[in-house]
Amino acid sequence: MSTSLLTKVYTNLWWLQIALGIVFIAFGIWIALVPKESYPELSVFFAIAILITGAFEITRAIKNKNYSLNWKWYLFGGLADTIVGVILLANLELTMKLLPILLGAWIVLRGILYIILSLEVRKGSFSRWFVLLFFGILIISMGVLILVIPEFGTHTIVYATSMAFILIGIFRITFGRCLYQYKFH
Repeated sequence: MSTSLLTKVYTNLWWLQIALGIVFIAFGIWIALVPKESYPELSVFFAIAILITGAFEITRAIKNKNYSLNWKWYLFGGLADTIVGVILLANLELTMKLLPILLGAWIVLRGILYIILSLEVRKGSFSRWFVLLFFGILIISMGVLILVIPEFGTHTIVYATSMAFILIGIFRITFGRCLYQYKFH
């Protein structure tokens, strides 16, 4: 187990995964409830969220490089998020125009990273690793939907993004519960 992400430091932060999951679900529901108002705000939120996510991914990758064989994937994802977040914040008009492509690609990347994480926790004693894998696949499918059908307008991207954020939230809550169960059982 010493070569896994499931280190003492990582399992101590089980509650953070659950809190982030709740935030993602709440934001996903909000996006679905006010779709027309959501698009410009989604652009700003997306740029900030990518930047913050990138910073956390970089930190997690560096802290866990001695415990994970896949730490370079997390570092790559974090660097990509950080660079894209800075570019998007610098030009919000461009962000609104490119949102379908950028959001779809980001969601696909998140899904891939979640699949890698699910396969990594499979090495531990996580009996529900396949649930994490399933959500990773669903998240990728939402990202692909956004990439393939952006011409349906803002409603498609808003609702697909809403669903993707809810799925990311469920993934994080499930992962947090797995970490909690691993730590205390």
